[in-house]
Amino acid sequence: MKKFISTLICLLWLLTSDAVSAGGSSWEYQVVKFKKTSPTSAEFFLRHTRQKHNYPRKQCKEILVRAQYRPEAFWRKTWSRFVSEKTQNQALLLLEEAFQKKKPTLFGEMAIGLKKVNGKSCVFESRGLNILYEHISKQNVVYSYYDPI
Repeated sequence: MKKFISTLICLLWLLTSDAVSAGGSSWEYQVVKFKKTSPTSAEFFLRHTRQKHNYPRKQCKEILVRAQYRPEAFWRKTWSRFVSEKTQNQALLLLEEAFQKKKPTLFGEMAIGLKKVNGKSCVFESRGLNILYEHISKQNVVYSYYDPI
């Protein structure tokens, strides 16, 4: 009986381990250009405001992000469970407001949240955006998602 219960617990752990959400990182940016192309897509340039040792794109003065809402396939729901057209639109509105007010904002990535476009070092794609509250910074942060987490 103990062996059966242990096996069942291990099996449940294996089946649910893919559903665990991964942590992310955020950095402070200035939105230097913003162009909305639809209610759920936009292109924007971000300039990093502070140099941190863990900033992954030190070679880029600015990065271009092409954000177009494209959820994961229906059988592969990791980040798509809590990212929607509505959260995408809200995140784009927050970025547009930061651009208009020339106010720095926090932008982050969950797992592989941005993917390079055709090998270009400073041009990236995002498939989903969401706004999460960060307790450390006590601010709302726009997080980008691309690959499953």
